[in-house]
Amino acid sequence: MPPLEGERQPHRVSPAAWLWTKCGILGTSSMTAFARGASCTVDPIGGIWRLQGDTVREYSGGTNMAFGAVPLDANVVRSWLHGSEAPIRVRGLRAARDVSLTPAEVSEVLSLGVQDARPEVQLESWVTLFWFSDLNLMIGRTGPALLDPATAMGIAKLGIQGATSMKPALRQAVVWRAWEPWTIQDPGRTIQLVETSGTNAFVQWLMEETVHRCFQNGSSEQTDLILSRLQQLAEVSPELCAAGLRGVMRGQKSVKRWTGHKGVKQLIRSLSQSSNPDVVASAEQADAFCGNPEAQAGVLRRIANGSRPIQERVQAIEFVRVTPSPQSRIILRQLLSTETSPLLLGHAALALTEGGWSSDVEALFARWSTVPAESVSELLQGMSQNDSLLPAVLTAIRAGRLKPRDFPPGTGSSLRNHPNPKLRAQVLASWPAEAGD
Repeated sequence: MPPLEGERQPHRVSPAAWLWTKCGILGTSSMTAFARGASCTVDPIGGIWRLQGDTVREYSGGTNMAFGAVPLDANVVRSWLHGSEAPIRVRGLRAARDVSLTPAEVSEVLSLGVQDARPEVQLESWVTLFWFSDLNLMIGRTGPALLDPATAMGIAKLGIQGATSMKPALRQAVVWRAWEPWTIQDPGRTIQLVETSGTNAFVQWLMEETVHRCFQNGSSEQTDLILSRLQQLAEVSPELCAAGLRGVMRGQKSVKRWTGHKGVKQLIRSLSQSSNPDVVASAEQADAFCGNPEAQAGVLRRIANGSRPIQERVQAIEFVRVTPSPQSRIILRQLLSTETSPLLLGHAALALTEGGWSSDVEALFARWSTVPAESVSELLQGMSQNDSLLPAVLTAIRAGRLKPRDFPPGTGSSLRNHPNPKLRAQVLASWPAEAGD
């Protein structure tokens, strides 16, 4: 690569060490990025130093500086976001939080970041978006501008629609951190943005979470708005409608707020006629939630029917966790005895233990080795916090089926101070302090 005007002899360092030297010191808007002990030059547009293999090539466009400093401003941040290397883009996003940028500049920087498919850039973009859009973080802060919700949500939509290689669980966590406050500030707009963002699995998840939170926070007028939007979606996007309906149902112990709504029966009928089996299943669950005994029986048949898709059966189990019944307990006990799918076993075990029946826990321990690892921690935590199940748990510890170290950290010390003296005595006899927490 031919040298440019003003280019000094490149000095060789590892890219990681160079990035730390150049960018790792950024903390406030008064700081600059510089190279200690080496001459440094800057290109005319305020661009960042460029990496070529393990060689740092620094450009000035004709101006050499003896010690070299790049003032940290909007142009530098912008140039970093236009760079191809992920670490430079990440540093640019972090630096944006310390520079006095206009709302338009913030929007430009974040729009570039959220559309980058690389997980490290996506993660930093969503963290930065939350930082710029959350009012509580702005208190006592000067410099960077607060984005208005409409602009921030528009940027978020770009990220939702874009490709990403981020792991699904991490993506859900970082997106929801930024998204959740908007469900309170402007619930109608958040639902509308999800509606127009596609129908893939992530968007369906976001619809379910958004409707669930809006419904929890909303008034009767908001309930009308949600059900009206879902009814319109039943025609244009049954998948998103079904996801939204799951959000309404999830965790609602009382159905009085919406089961009598004038549009709910019509909504259920519309979904029941869909050609999508997942949508039909959601409609049946909603009908069961409203108290229709035929629909309730249909949900239980889905759980017991081994020919149905596993995910459909899992969704039905999740439904009966919200609306348990003696009939569902019988079905789940049968699954616990005969089912071979670890996924179904894990969900069935969680649903049963929430019922608080010690005999169910004993049946679970008989098949403990088949319970998937990802369900074990949640099961143990739930059982240890349920006084009606704790004696069966302690019996399993004494019999060697469970080990104190299997439980989440802090469980032992908490139980050894149980407020119930009888249970506390059982814990002390079964779970000595030297066994660990």
